[in-house]
Amino acid sequence: MKSNSSFNQDDIADKGAISRIENAKYSPGDNFISHTVLESYELAFNVTKEEIIFGSAQELEELLFDFFDDMFRLVARKGPYS
Repeated sequence: MKSNSSFNQDDIADKGAISRIENAKYSPGDNFISHTVLESYELAFNVTKEEIIFGSAQELEELLFDFFDDMFRLVARKGPYS
């Protein structure tokens, strides 16, 4: 997404949020990306918040397919009486 825009990181980012993400310094239950940064990205890149978080509809479909495929494979491997 970054290459599709003339904005630089300073134009659209909450530096504190970016730093916490880069350094994995966020607590369980915290949002991975702040609402402010998410809104800035939405406007800067002209995409929805859902697309920023989950990707395109095709990417989301592929992600869900792979997830459920893996889950069904694990259940099948474990067997009904394990």
